[in-house]
Amino acid sequence: MSRRILVLFCLALLASSILPASARQDDLRQLYSTLASGHADFNNTVTAGEADDYVSQLSDKVDSMNDAQYWYALSSVAALAHDSHTSLQLSVSTLASFSFLPVIFDSFDGAELTIVACDSQLSWLLGKKVVSVNGFSLDQILERARTVIPSDNDVHLLSVLKDNHLVFRDFYEELGIVKEGEDIELEFDDGCFFRLECQSLAQYSTSPKAYLMQKAVPTVNPSAYYSAMALADENALLINYHVCAEMEGYPFGQFAGQVLDLIRDRGYGKIIVDLRYNSGGDSSVIGPLIDGLGTLMEEEKLELYVLIGEDTFSSAVLNAIELRDRLGAVLVGRPTGGSASHYGELASGTLENSGLVFTWSTKYFDNGYSGPLMPDIPVERNVDAYINGVDSDLAALGVL
Repeated sequence: MSRRILVLFCLALLASSILPASARQDDLRQLYSTLASGHADFNNTVTAGEADDYVSQLSDKVDSMNDAQYWYALSSVAALAHDSHTSLQLSVSTLASFSFLPVIFDSFDGAELTIVACDSQLSWLLGKKVVSVNGFSLDQILERARTVIPSDNDVHLLSVLKDNHLVFRDFYEELGIVKEGEDIELEFDDGCFFRLECQSLAQYSTSPKAYLMQKAVPTVNPSAYYSAMALADENALLINYHVCAEMEGYPFGQFAGQVLDLIRDRGYGKIIVDLRYNSGGDSSVIGPLIDGLGTLMEEEKLELYVLIGEDTFSSAVLNAIELRDRLGAVLVGRPTGGSASHYGELASGTLENSGLVFTWSTKYFDNGYSGPLMPDIPVERNVDAYINGVDSDLAALGVL
């Protein structure tokens, strides 16, 4: 939940600047030329001619766009690469120009959107299942969003939309789902409808919120890149690995050594590596743990499980594949947001006039198949478990 709303709850100066048309056109050209020349294969789904024509048409329109429209125009150029790593960051000044829905969505059981947070005055909306926004289903929203939000699979696309864009009125206007001056109307699964009054960033950031979640999941340690914890099953050890990077003052090699000693000393036979919240970094950091577990598995029988999900991305996907292929780990959870084969190894730049930061991929990682990495043991997210802080994936393994 915290990652989802971090960018939205920032305290910011609400100064929005409209760039002159010439400056906008210069930034558009800079973005396109950089991506077209620097990306590992920018034209993997569109031809160079098609991309040229599209950017030329945008250039003719940028002078009449507001800040939100201009941001989405630039994002749509990045989306041409069909690559989740190639993207444009949201800035505070851009957010200041947006209007916000007073609700936050999540999805459960692979179905429609559910309201998991909202303005406290609308607390009766918590838990409501939304089947359409202005008559558009979630599938229809995803279909239109592919053209403006960079992604290479729908798992990642939905994750990005939940993190940010589904609470932006401007997003729905960009997709043609709502017209200027028209209300945002939600349709619930009980056949009722509700019209939302949108808020400014200042209102959205400071208004009291009500939350569906009543208890945090105790098996997640968000304060550390990596940690380990005992579970109710005395034979099981959970290893949380949330970021593919070294913690300052606590090298991963040191952590891995302590974990391996703990497994030997206490005789743990069921090892669970949690990659569900890991969005990537350096794929080699986890090496000492994988090597050490490999040695242990040669000495004694261990059951190895890896938890994956919609927020498992980039290097974390590569780590899950290595744990499965090298050590025979069983993957548990949901399809990953990162694709098994994907573009990566990022470079970054800053647009000279707007100051917007963008990234692009310089290498392709081919693992033999496309699309998300799939679990061996599928576990759907359950709304009741979410409310009560129950870790459904660990419950499925019988270790809670």
